[in-house]
Amino acid sequence: MLLIFIFVELLNTVEIVVREAEISAEPFILIGLIAVVRRILTVTAEIEQSLGTPAFEDLVLELGVLTLLVVALSGALFFTRRVASGD
Repeated sequence: MLLIFIFVELLNTVEIVVREAEISAEPFILIGLIAVVRRILTVTAEIEQSLGTPAFEDLVLELGVLTLLVVALSGALFFTRRVASGD
């Protein structure tokens, strides 16, 4: 389902670029957020299956990095919207 959202967002971004001949960072940040959340869901499912194995620590580390990535992309989206609104 999230893959469909990513595809639709990409199509929307391409349409905007073609129509307005202007590239905006916001759609790409949203696509990144959706992709990261999708990966977080996958890693969470993998963690449940790998409890007590050596792969568990790697997955927990990946989950931490993905969490930081969500925070960074959310901050970028916030500042992009703030600059666009002129505040």
